Amino acid sequence: MARTFTGTWQDPTDVIWLGCARRLGMKVERSDATYASWDGVDTLTLCTPATFDPDDSIAQLVLHELCHGLVQGRTNLRKIDWGLINTDDVASAIEEHACHRLQAALLDRYGLRGVLGITTDWRPYWDALPPDPLADGDDPAIAKARAAWPDAVRGPWSAAIDEALRATRDVALASAPFSDGGDLAGRVGAQHPLGVAAGTGTCGTCAWSTDEDGTDRCRAEAREGHPGPAISRDWTGCYRWEPRLDIAACRSCGACCRQGFHMVTVDEGDPFLDARPDLVRRDAHGAHVPRPRGFCAALTGDRAPWTCSAYAVRPQSCRDFEEGGESCLIARRRVGLSRL
Repeated sequence: MARTFTGTWQDPTDVIWLGCARRLGMKVERSDATYASWDGVDTLTLCTPATFDPDDSIAQLVLHELCHGLVQGRTNLRKIDWGLINTDDVASAIEEHACHRLQAALLDRYGLRGVLGITTDWRPYWDALPPDPLADGDDPAIAKARAAWPDAVRGPWSAAIDEALRATRDVALASAPFSDGGDLAGRVGAQHPLGVAAGTGTCGTCAWSTDEDGTDRCRAEAREGHPGPAISRDWTGCYRWEPRLDIAACRSCGACCRQGFHMVTVDEGDPFLDARPDLVRRDAHGAHVPRPRGFCAALTGDRAPWTCSAYAVRPQSCRDFEEGGESCLIARRRVGLSRL
């Protein structure tokens, strides 16, 4: 008797990332005519399995293309191949490298860098990435990857990507005990008790930990209306670990004085108005210190070490700013210095 098939087996990570693409309004097609291509409308075309590298997968390719889209920015999402500059070898390499760094940073959230790594001829660059792919350095790709990070973790695509990463992590963890060492799923990294990748330091020394009503909690896991989950100060930190922030860290950060916030308001009666009238603008927003290109007009330069030319007479809003407080951490997150 002929049997009716109601389903076929698929690689679980294929299901996850094809579903992620659908959630983002994309359909995935397969063709021998390309390795990976975006039509600028709704179709992502990937190569067929016959042209895969042995360590490649649909999951890696979909994630990689999404990272290209994030690096190129929202204005390029409706352009063929995300508006990538394929006629300039130098610019093309920077864009590709920025995509690698962003992809590594996203994967590191769940210990998946060894599971969904870059393939093809780009692999040497990937293998040479440092533990923190978004850390300061001379590579021009770092700035582009950092600029894409806020959209990657808080933008329109972030929820679907994060859910897919979490699901991939769960599949990898379930597979790991059965691995013979040869399959990539068995290479998921160590996990923190809160369900993210383990990192360095300890929870008790992390900038994101706080004492909430006598209970140590993680502010990184806090959600609107709910405090962060309880933690143990002795736990090894997660991938988001940052040392506690104080005034000594300000010169290497400067987030609050640049793109972390839109403006520095100056209240009427603030001595700053008389001390530095050259730095004050008055418009529909009231009196404030302008921020051309995001940088406060009082800054002495556009790169670290960050110093203020008016620090001794700075506005009261600056004096009230708490190093390591909620606003400080928000600013660092907005400029890509925190892994949130």
